Amino acid sequence: MSLPLSPVVLQASPLASCNDPSFLVPMVLMAAVFYFIILRPQQKQAATQKSMLASLKKGDSVLTQSGLFGRVFQVGEKDVVLEVSVGGSSTRVRWLKSQIAGLESAAKPEEAKGESKGDGKPESDDKAAPKA
Repeated sequence: MSLPLSPVVLQASPLASCNDPSFLVPMVLMAAVFYFIILRPQQKQAATQKSMLASLKKGDSVLTQSGLFGRVFQVGEKDVVLEVSVGGSSTRVRWLKSQIAGLESAAKPEEAKGESKGDGKPESDDKAAPKA
């Protein structure tokens, strides 16, 4: 059994053709926005991270991706040995360079943003919540 197809159904709609050059303008704009909003900042951040890892030296205080603070004891080609102080003793731990998030001095200003009084305690709003 065959279905009757009318000539109207068989005609291609004008929106279905991509021969119109005005179709490319929004695509090019979307590609440019994608590049400048996502790709370019990511490339800059990767270059900054790579230069920071290349400039690591003995004695630098670093923060790892997992949140461990340590001091660089030895630098290898792909790894570093961190000295981690716990209490009065120190332990040396080997880490991949790629897992170093940044220098500790760069991480401290971010911690200071959460502190308002400078005494290490966050400021509480006693007037907002009634005490029971």
